[in-house]
Amino acid sequence: MSTASVITLPLTPANPFSHWFQKGLNSIRSSGNPVRTPSDRPLPANRQEAEKLRALARDMMRIDAGSAADMFAAADRHEIGYNARA
Repeated sequence: MSTASVITLPLTPANPFSHWFQKGLNSIRSSGNPVRTPSDRPLPANRQEAEKLRALARDMMRIDAGSAADMFAAADRHEIGYNARA
């Protein structure tokens, strides 16, 4: 028979500070992301092609879930585009 024990540390003043600091960094990071303009929106042809690939991926889920997940990701990249900075 074995027993698992977990030792929890008490909350220290560093935890609220690190939480506050992380929120500050996240707000700086999110402020650098540009807002999409209407000209940046995906083309209708890209959306149709992406939907066809998603339909194929849904059919493929029964056979190979990993490949289907890759197809879903590829469809998203095709429709939305790939931002190398992200």
